[in-house]
Amino acid sequence: MVMPFGKKKTVSPDKRFPKEIDFDALWEKAYVPALKDRCEPIRADQDLGALIIKEMIERLVLADLVVADVTIPNTEWVRPTLLGAAFDNGDPTEAKRLLGEIRLEGPAASRWKSDTMIETARISIGLHRNRRTRTELEEILWELGRT
Repeated sequence: MVMPFGKKKTVSPDKRFPKEIDFDALWEKAYVPALKDRCEPIRADQDLGALIIKEMIERLVLADLVVADVTIPNTEWVRPTLLGAAFDNGDPTEAKRLLGEIRLEGPAASRWKSDTMIETARISIGLHRNRRTRTELEEILWELGRT
C-alpha cells in the first residue's frame, strides 16, 4: 500500500471535507479489512530498517498488486513511483518524460530519488524480453544515474 502515514492536513477549501486525515486510522479501519481477504496488506512504514526507501521501492517493483491512496497531494513520491512503473511496464517514452520532470526539481531532490530508483529499475529492465525496450530503458537508467 502506498499512502501517507500519521495525521496530515488536507488542502481542500471545501467545508464538507475534513481539515485533517488520520491515515493510521484509515489504514487500520478501512484498508486492512478491505484488502486482507484478497492479499497481504503491507504498508511502507512497516519496514523498520535504515534502507526503508529501497525496501519500499523493491516491494513496489515485485508486487502483484499496488494500491495507492491519493487522497491528498504528495508530489514527493508521485514522480519516482510513476518512473518505477514506467520501467516495470517497459515504457521508455514515459520513463524519459518523468526523468525530465524529476530533473526540473533540482539536483538535491533528484539525486536522492534517483539513488533509490537505480537498483530496482535494473531489476525491472532485466525482466523485459524485448531487446529494444531493454536498451532504451538502460539508456534512461544511465541518464538517471547522472542526475
